[in-house]
Amino acid sequence: MLRKYKVDSIKGEGYAYIVIDTDTGFFAAVSDHGNYACRWSHPGKEFRAFLVGIRPDYLFDKLMMGRSDKWTYDSEAARASIREAIDKLEDPEEKVFEEKLLKGEDPESGLSFDLDEEAGFDDWMELTRLEEAGRHFVQVPEAQCTQFCTVIFPRFQELLKAELEAEKRDRELAEEIRKSKPVINTEAVRRVREAMTGWPAEEWGIINEELHTVGGRCTCQLVKDYDGNVRTVSVATTCPLHGVKKDV
Repeated sequence: MLRKYKVDSIKGEGYAYIVIDTDTGFFAAVSDHGNYACRWSHPGKEFRAFLVGIRPDYLFDKLMMGRSDKWTYDSEAARASIREAIDKLEDPEEKVFEEKLLKGEDPESGLSFDLDEEAGFDDWMELTRLEEAGRHFVQVPEAQCTQFCTVIFPRFQELLKAELEAEKRDRELAEEIRKSKPVINTEAVRRVREAMTGWPAEEWGIINEELHTVGGRCTCQLVKDYDGNVRTVSVATTCPLHGVKKDV
């Protein structure tokens, strides 16, 4: 079954329009943190219940599967790691040399490079004298999809939870009604019969059956069309389905 959801933004950020197909396991989202689509062919349970239970890291891997930008170079973290290594150097000359490299300058050739770019880190790797230089290369998950998985998707999961809980309550109520007899308001029956004074005799049986029916029929509904004539009786009756007194 195709279902559509809207995740509202908070302070103007973090909105999404999401469509799922519970029969096929299809998922698609259009959001301010990227657009995504994927499919789970064997979720193992009702699809909405499955989506409620998945973790952000699992969803990230699923949505970014096969994409070259799944992980991105974090230049700030790389610089911080290099800075920490330089601060531990004891040789003053080595410190000066590495400081210039950190600024993107080759002390020997005079050429420059940009450590903010991944290609610039490759240049730094060829020039640095620090041991295990490769450990300073830092990657982080792609930012947009990370925001979608950690900020928007949990709010979507809350929508699904509320929907599933409401459906469960409806099923429980329907089962309770199925097992019980309607509660007949005897005063309502008396008022109906008074209002029926002068009606054709054959309609008495119809209305009496309507008032005493068992099996979950709603006793709020006392407007019927008999032989083309609409008969309306206004009474207050306690309905087992609605659980309240209701004028009909």
